Amino acid sequence: MSNEETAREPVPQAISHRFIETNGLKMHIAEQGTGPLVVLCHGFPEFWYSWRYQMPVLAAAGYHVVAPDQRGYSQTDRPVPTSPGMLRYCGPTASGP
Repeated sequence: MSNEETAREPVPQAISHRFIETNGLKMHIAEQGTGPLVVLCHGFPEFWYSWRYQMPVLAAAGYHVVAPDQRGYSQTDRPVPTSPGMLRYCGPTASGP
C-alpha cells in the first residue's frame, strides 16, 4: 500500500460519551461511527472500556457502535432493589420495558 493510498483511508471519529435516560435510570454510553447500529454489551465485572479496541474497527467498517455501561457498573445508575435477587433487572436493560 502506497503512502497516497494510506492518506485516503478515512480516520474514524473519536469515541464520544453521553448519558441517556432509560427505564428510570441514567445510563452512560460510549459511541462511535455512523451507519447500522451495533451494541456491545459487557459482562461481569467489566464496563464500556472492555470494547475500546473493537469500537474503532467497527466504526471504520461503517457501523454506529454503542457500548453502554450496564446497570450498576461504572457511571450508570444502580437500580434500587425492590425484591431479592438481581435477575429481575437483567432483561429490560438492552430491550427496554
